[in-house]
Amino acid sequence: MHENYYKEGRAINQSFDQDRLAMAKNIKAVLVFAGQELQLELKGDFDQHPAELVVLMENPTRSKLDFAIPVKHLANGHYLGQLPQAVNYDWDVKIFGPEKDWRIYGRGYFPLSQPLELRPSER
Repeated sequence: MHENYYKEGRAINQSFDQDRLAMAKNIKAVLVFAGQELQLELKGDFDQHPAELVVLMENPTRSKLDFAIPVKHLANGHYLGQLPQAVNYDWDVKIFGPEKDWRIYGRGYFPLSQPLELRPSER
């Protein structure tokens, strides 16, 4: 039982570290869901934008509905991906850095009426 508390504590600390690094690098993203396409613009203090990222779609009440959308870098922080399914209702949307060293987050009610902004969690 103590092992679970230890693992959960480490995961929480890692989350805080990911948020702090995203804040320090001023990382944010704007997502536009257009039909079956996901357009993403990533900004921040990068030497070079990651070639690929994964957008995680997490259902806040039913984790078995969670899915991921791979996106590829086109140029200048612009990414493109294809939605594997229709998206409706509330979703938590997360992006982690390629090395899982940073993360940004947002919540949207789908279908979206405007672009969704993702930022570091401010805890």
